[in-house]
Amino acid sequence: MARKRWSENPTRRAFLQRVAAGSLAGIVGASVGTTDATTRDTHIERVEIESFDGTTIVGSVYEPAGAATTATDRSYPAVLMTHAWGSDRMGTAQVRMAEYYAQNGYVVLVYDSRGFGESDGTVGLNGPNEVRDASALISWLGRHSTVEVDEPIDGRVNPRVGMDGISYAGGLQLTVAAADDRLDAIVPRLAWHDLSYSFAPDGVIKKGWATLLYVTGIADSRGISLEDMVLSFENIEHGVEPQLHEIYRDTMVENELTEDAWEYLNARSPIEKLDQIDIPTLFIAGWSDTLFTPQEAIRNYRKLRNQAVETRLLLHDGGHTLGVSSTSGGTAAYIDDIARAWMDTHLTDGTSPMNLPPITYYHQQSDSWEAINRFPAAEDGLTFSLESAALGTHSLLVNTVVSTSMNQFVPILEGGVTAVSFDFPVDEPFELLGPPSSMLLSLRSVGKHGCSQCSLVFTVRMRHSSTTK
Repeated sequence: MARKRWSENPTRRAFLQRVAAGSLAGIVGASVGTTDATTRDTHIERVEIESFDGTTIVGSVYEPAGAATTATDRSYPAVLMTHAWGSDRMGTAQVRMAEYYAQNGYVVLVYDSRGFGESDGTVGLNGPNEVRDASALISWLGRHSTVEVDEPIDGRVNPRVGMDGISYAGGLQLTVAAADDRLDAIVPRLAWHDLSYSFAPDGVIKKGWATLLYVTGIADSRGISLEDMVLSFENIEHGVEPQLHEIYRDTMVENELTEDAWEYLNARSPIEKLDQIDIPTLFIAGWSDTLFTPQEAIRNYRKLRNQAVETRLLLHDGGHTLGVSSTSGGTAAYIDDIARAWMDTHLTDGTSPMNLPPITYYHQQSDSWEAINRFPAAEDGLTFSLESAALGTHSLLVNTVVSTSMNQFVPILEGGVTAVSFDFPVDEPFELLGPPSSMLLSLRSVGKHGCSQCSLVFTVRMRHSSTTK
């Protein structure tokens, strides 16, 4: 059965918005409609590209307006981008970033990842097919008339190209960088280090996030077709790889990741591939992220830094989380400026290296950006014992198969029954910087073994920088 395109099924999106309000697409950039056009600064053209196996990948090419009208032979560096899980190339963030790069002298190809949006194929969670798709698109850019090219590598056309993107697109960059050395720079935003850790930190399943991502994935890939108000179960079954259905089912039943799930997720995680990356990398992560916590970006950053790869880390007060200041407005503009400067440094000739410290982070109390050379060493960290803690005002802890509160998506909520707070006595002022390094095993055992129908995600949520007296 052919998958319906967005324009052919206007009721589908409305249905999904009712079913999955607050979905991942809404957190990191919802889809918006657009058409090919030329603005004052940017020319946009829809393209269909045949991938390595004949699958059609649909994208939009953004070019500086002059590139489409001038008769000169001028060429530009390129940026390749895709989108977050459950979104498409028309997502708000993708459109903003593509227009920004094009207005600043880049040819941008932003595309619907395999199985999403208008692209054909089956979603493989950034598996081998998605990686080979990206390599095919790099080759396509190398043949595009307005893209600057360098000397071929291993007989393949070699465009001057970087990658940028958020979440699902961030994780893809790292796996592509490990497989294709034609990339000149990457900017993974809100990416993961280890998907097994992301969904089961210390073995405890994040059921709320897992369910939301599962539903969003099958709904926004081949999709739930509502023609005559009848669901297309064929599309639901074949929109994503069968392994994803099996992993979700087994995880919910067993309340733990199976061996097959570990292998599948690890094969799609940078933790297995970072030693193959030597491409300049700017990591961007959110302090408040409860899906891919800042710890994951820090681990990626430290690994590449220890390999002497040119790398930087920027932490802002946002992420895959509702109810906090996210990458919008001035914060988004600030981050976009740094990302473009990173690309300018590595993709353009005659540009002096950007003066960006190793680590830049947002300091909430002063509402400012601070810079440091490194995070404190492990021996400089703090250890809190429950023996010295006093239960906070919200000590009831109840969690069922279906999450009973929104705390893991909106951590600033008060009174949620899936969160418990503790007060720890502090006798002298100190500066606290960084995320917690581990979970509390005593609580993990209660959540995992105390009830066959419950699970617990315990997060030590410390402010990233504060002075306490």
